[in-house]
Amino acid sequence: IVDDGAGGTNRKVAASRIETYVGGTNRFKYIGGVEAFGGDTTASLTVDDVFSSSYHWYKVFITIGPNTGGDNLLMQWVDDGSALTASSYLNSIEYRTVNSGGTVTEATTDTAWTGSSVPLLTDAGGSLVQLFNCEMTVFHPTTSSQRITAVWHGAGYQDSDVWARQTGASKYNAGSGQVTGMKFYTSSSAVAYRSVRVFAMQNG
Repeated sequence: IVDDGAGGTNRKVAASRIETYVGGTNRFKYIGGVEAFGGDTTASLTVDDVFSSSYHWYKVFITIGPNTGGDNLLMQWVDDGSALTASSYLNSIEYRTVNSGGTVTEATTDTAWTGSSVPLLTDAGGSLVQLFNCEMTVFHPTTSSQRITAVWHGAGYQDSDVWARQTGASKYNAGSGQVTGMKFYTSSSAVAYRSVRVFAMQNG
């Protein structure tokens, strides 16, 4: 029972109509993900079947990190279980590290390159960052003509009070097939402390 706004008159409404007035069509919908915060590690982590042609925009919340400090945290797009490994990733990143005393240990204005992966978190001069919390926006993962694009920002830390902040943008320029998921891995160690949650923005 709701107030219809006409001087306090109450009206009945079916539960199925609630979403018409709360959230509308431009709301986020949880799609899927994975979570494992125990002491176990894995060589890589793949989150698949989370992107589809039903949606154009996605939000991804990531808490993940290398098992060994001073390693690079990398990501590749996945197409039906297979990682896309071609050197078609166009990346641009900006990062900064600082210790507990406020000393900046590494900073750069911009680093851009073409490679075979997305550099979510770089070594940053041996900053020993082990855990990275990141928010990513993904555009058009299943539309090859649009070229899948992602932008992200996040921060990481390590027990010795070294912090790192990194922002970036990436475009996969191959335009082959649909991207259905993501693969996370490191350049030389294993993946640990992982939580990945994918939400879709429903098309308006």
